[in-house]
Amino acid sequence: MGCIEMAYADMARCAGVEMPDTELIAVPTLGSDGDTVTDYFFSVRRFDRHGNRKVHMIALDAILYADYRIPSLDYETVLGVTQRYTQSIQEVEKAFRLACFNVLAHNRDDHAKNFAMLYSDGAWKLAPGFDLTFSTGMGNEQTTSVLGNGKPGYQSLVQLAEVFAIKKSVAGAVIEQVSSAVNRWNEFAEKNGVTAASASMIEAALGNLKKR
Repeated sequence: MGCIEMAYADMARCAGVEMPDTELIAVPTLGSDGDTVTDYFFSVRRFDRHGNRKVHMIALDAILYADYRIPSLDYETVLGVTQRYTQSIQEVEKAFRLACFNVLAHNRDDHAKNFAMLYSDGAWKLAPGFDLTFSTGMGNEQTTSVLGNGKPGYQSLVQLAEVFAIKKSVAGAVIEQVSSAVNRWNEFAEKNGVTAASASMIEAALGNLKKR
Protein backbone atom coordinates (compact mmCIF):
# COMPACT_ATOMS: atom_id res chain seq x y z
CA MET A 1 0.00 0.00 0.00
CA GLY A 2 2.82 2.41 0.77
CA CYS A 3 4.20 2.06 -2.77
CA ILE A 4 0.75 2.60 -4.28
CA GLU A 5 0.18 5.71 -2.15
CA MET A 6 3.53 7.14 -3.21
CA ALA A 7 2.76 6.45 -6.86
CA TYR A 8 -0.59 8.22 -6.43
CA ALA A 9 1.11 11.20 -4.77
CA ASP A 10 3.45 11.53 -7.76
CA MET A 11 0.53 11.13 -10.15
CA ALA A 12 -1.46 13.81 -8.28
CA ARG A 13 1.46 16.25 -8.53
CA CYS A 14 1.70 15.56 -12.25
CA ALA A 15 -2.04 16.27 -12.43
CA GLY A 16 -1.46 19.70 -10.86
CA VAL A 17 -3.00 18.84 -7.47
CA GLU A 18 -1.40 20.78 -4.63
CA MET A 19 0.37 18.19 -2.47
CA PRO A 20 2.43 18.24 0.72
CA ASP A 21 5.93 16.76 0.71
CA THR A 22 5.82 12.96 0.67
CA GLU A 23 8.40 10.22 1.07
CA LEU A 24 8.52 6.44 0.83
CA ILE A 25 10.39 5.04 3.82
CA ALA A 26 12.13 1.67 3.45
CA VAL A 27 12.32 -0.38 6.66
CA PRO A 28 14.39 -3.63 6.66
CA THR A 29 12.76 -6.42 8.69
CA LEU A 30 13.33 -10.13 9.22
CA GLY A 31 11.03 -12.43 7.29
CA SER A 32 9.61 -15.68 8.64
CA ASP A 33 12.52 -17.61 7.09
CA GLY A 34 15.09 -15.36 8.73
CA ASP A 35 15.96 -13.47 5.55
CA THR A 36 15.93 -9.69 5.48
CA VAL A 37 12.97 -8.21 3.65
CA THR A 38 12.03 -4.57 3.11
CA ASP A 39 8.71 -3.00 4.04
CA TYR A 40 7.74 0.36 2.55
CA PHE A 41 5.75 3.01 4.40
CA PHE A 42 4.24 6.15 2.92
CA SER A 43 4.93 9.32 4.90
CA VAL A 44 3.63 12.87 4.43
CA ARG A 45 4.77 16.18 5.88
CA ARG A 46 2.08 17.80 8.03
CA PHE A 47 0.59 20.84 6.37
CA ASP A 48 -1.21 22.07 9.49
CA ARG A 49 2.09 23.26 11.01
CA HIS A 50 4.44 26.15 10.25
CA GLY A 51 7.49 25.10 12.22
CA ASN A 52 6.17 24.64 15.75
CA ARG A 53 3.10 26.82 15.11
CA LYS A 54 -0.21 25.10 14.56
CA VAL A 55 -2.24 26.17 11.53
CA HIS A 56 -5.99 26.08 12.13
CA MET A 57 -7.56 23.30 10.07
CA ILE A 58 -11.13 22.07 9.89
CA ALA A 59 -12.35 19.14 7.83
CA LEU A 60 -15.60 19.24 5.89
CA ASP A 61 -17.20 16.61 8.10
CA ALA A 62 -16.84 19.03 11.02
CA ILE A 63 -17.99 22.07 9.02
CA LEU A 64 -21.11 20.29 7.78
CA TYR A 65 -21.72 17.84 10.65
CA ALA A 66 -21.43 15.16 7.97
CA ASP A 67 -20.84 11.48 8.73
CA TYR A 68 -17.57 10.51 7.04
CA ARG A 69 -18.30 6.81 7.56
CA ILE A 70 -21.00 6.81 4.90
CA PRO A 71 -21.56 8.63 1.58
CA SER A 72 -22.86 12.04 2.68
CA LEU A 73 -21.37 14.62 0.31
CA ASP A 74 -21.52 15.74 -3.30
CA TYR A 75 -18.72 17.63 -5.03
CA GLU A 76 -21.21 20.43 -5.54
CA THR A 77 -21.08 20.82 -1.74
CA VAL A 78 -17.27 20.53 -1.62
CA LEU A 79 -16.85 23.30 -4.18
CA GLY A 80 -19.63 25.32 -2.57
CA VAL A 81 -17.99 25.25 0.87
CA THR A 82 -14.66 26.17 -0.74
CA GLN A 83 -16.32 29.11 -2.48
CA ARG A 84 -18.09 30.26 0.68
CA TYR A 85 -14.99 30.06 2.89
CA THR A 86 -12.34 31.40 0.52
CA GLN A 87 -14.29 33.75 -1.76
CA SER A 88 -11.70 32.80 -4.38
CA ILE A 89 -12.31 31.33 -7.83
CA GLN A 90 -8.72 30.03 -7.79
CA GLU A 91 -9.48 27.95 -4.68
CA VAL A 92 -12.72 26.70 -6.25
CA GLU A 93 -10.71 25.63 -9.30
CA LYS A 94 -8.32 23.78 -6.96
CA ALA A 95 -11.30 21.92 -5.49
CA PHE A 96 -12.50 21.12 -9.00
CA ARG A 97 -9.07 19.74 -9.92
CA LEU A 98 -9.15 17.53 -6.82
CA ALA A 99 -12.61 16.28 -7.82
CA CYS A 100 -11.30 15.46 -11.29
CA PHE A 101 -8.34 13.57 -9.86
CA ASN A 102 -10.40 11.53 -7.41
CA VAL A 103 -12.85 10.54 -10.15
CA LEU A 104 -10.38 9.85 -12.95
CA ALA A 105 -7.77 8.17 -10.70
CA HIS A 106 -10.39 5.86 -9.14
CA ASN A 107 -10.00 7.22 -5.60
CA ARG A 108 -13.46 6.40 -4.31
CA ASP A 109 -12.63 6.78 -0.62
CA ASP A 110 -13.28 10.53 -0.98
CA HIS A 111 -15.32 10.90 2.20
CA ALA A 112 -16.14 14.05 4.16
CA LYS A 113 -13.03 13.82 6.36
CA ASN A 114 -10.71 13.82 3.35
CA PHE A 115 -11.34 17.47 2.47
CA ALA A 116 -10.27 20.32 4.73
CA MET A 117 -9.91 24.09 4.97
CA LEU A 118 -6.86 25.88 6.38
CA TYR A 119 -6.88 29.33 8.01
CA SER A 120 -3.59 31.21 7.93
CA ASP A 121 -2.49 34.83 7.57
CA GLY A 122 -6.07 36.05 7.82
CA ALA A 123 -7.50 33.95 5.00
CA TRP A 124 -9.04 30.55 4.34
CA LYS A 125 -7.78 28.22 1.65
CA LEU A 126 -8.37 24.65 0.56
CA ALA A 127 -5.96 22.19 2.16
CA PRO A 128 -3.57 20.25 -0.08
CA GLY A 129 -4.68 16.86 -1.32
CA PHE A 130 -4.35 14.01 1.17
CA ASP A 131 -5.38 10.34 1.45
CA LEU A 132 -5.23 10.05 -2.33
CA THR A 133 -4.96 6.42 -3.37
CA PHE A 134 -6.72 3.72 -5.34
CA SER A 135 -10.01 2.69 -3.75
CA THR A 136 -13.11 0.86 -4.93
CA GLY A 137 -15.43 2.61 -2.45
CA MET A 138 -18.82 1.40 -1.28
CA GLY A 139 -20.67 -0.41 -4.04
CA ASN A 140 -17.85 0.58 -6.40
CA GLU A 141 -19.08 4.20 -6.36
CA GLN A 142 -17.49 7.51 -5.35
CA THR A 143 -18.17 8.20 -1.68
CA THR A 144 -18.63 11.84 -2.73
CA SER A 145 -20.92 11.94 -5.76
CA VAL A 146 -20.77 14.40 -8.65
CA LEU A 147 -24.12 16.14 -9.09
CA GLY A 148 -25.82 13.07 -7.67
CA ASN A 149 -23.90 10.58 -9.82
CA GLY A 150 -22.01 7.91 -7.86
CA LYS A 151 -20.22 6.67 -10.98
CA PRO A 152 -19.35 9.94 -12.73
CA GLY A 153 -17.39 10.31 -15.94
CA TYR A 154 -15.99 13.19 -17.97
CA GLN A 155 -19.38 14.72 -18.72
CA SER A 156 -20.31 14.89 -15.03
CA LEU A 157 -17.10 16.82 -14.36
CA VAL A 158 -17.83 19.23 -17.20
CA GLN A 159 -21.29 19.85 -15.75
CA LEU A 160 -19.80 20.42 -12.29
CA ALA A 161 -17.53 23.11 -13.71
CA GLU A 162 -20.52 24.77 -15.38
CA VAL A 163 -22.43 24.95 -12.06
CA PHE A 164 -19.60 27.07 -10.61
CA ALA A 165 -19.05 29.15 -13.74
CA ILE A 166 -15.55 27.79 -14.22
CA LYS A 167 -14.50 28.81 -17.73
CA LYS A 168 -14.78 26.03 -20.28
CA SER A 169 -11.17 26.57 -21.31
CA VAL A 170 -10.00 26.24 -17.69
CA ALA A 171 -12.14 23.18 -16.96
CA GLY A 172 -11.02 21.53 -20.20
CA ALA A 173 -7.36 22.18 -19.42
CA VAL A 174 -7.74 20.76 -15.90
CA ILE A 175 -9.48 17.62 -17.12
CA GLU A 176 -6.86 17.15 -19.84
CA GLN A 177 -3.93 17.55 -17.40
CA VAL A 178 -5.47 15.15 -14.88
CA SER A 179 -6.32 12.62 -17.59
CA SER A 180 -2.80 12.81 -19.03
CA ALA A 181 -1.28 12.18 -15.59
CA VAL A 182 -3.57 9.20 -14.96
CA ASN A 183 -2.59 7.76 -18.35
CA ARG A 184 0.99 7.60 -17.00
CA TRP A 185 -0.01 5.31 -14.11
CA ASN A 186 2.38 2.51 -15.08
CA GLU A 187 5.29 4.95 -15.10
CA PHE A 188 4.55 6.09 -11.53
CA ALA A 189 3.90 2.51 -10.41
CA GLU A 190 7.22 1.26 -11.74
CA LYS A 191 9.13 4.20 -10.26
CA ASN A 192 7.75 3.50 -6.78
CA GLY A 193 8.00 -0.29 -6.73
CA VAL A 194 4.31 -1.19 -7.04
CA THR A 195 3.99 -4.93 -7.66
CA ALA A 196 3.11 -6.02 -11.18
CA ALA A 197 -0.16 -7.59 -9.99
CA SER A 198 -1.31 -4.41 -8.22
CA ALA A 199 -0.23 -2.18 -11.11
CA SER A 200 -2.17 -4.31 -13.60
CA MET A 201 -5.29 -4.40 -11.42
CA ILE A 202 -5.28 -0.61 -11.07
CA GLU A 203 -4.53 -0.13 -14.77
CA ALA A 204 -7.60 -2.20 -15.64
CA ALA A 205 -9.81 -0.14 -13.33
CA LEU A 206 -8.50 3.11 -14.79
CA GLY A 207 -9.11 1.77 -18.29
CA ASN A 208 -12.75 1.06 -17.44
CA LEU A 209 -13.18 4.69 -16.33
CA LYS A 210 -12.06 5.94 -19.75
CA LYS A 211 -15.13 4.31 -21.27
CA ARG A 212 -17.50 6.69 -19.46
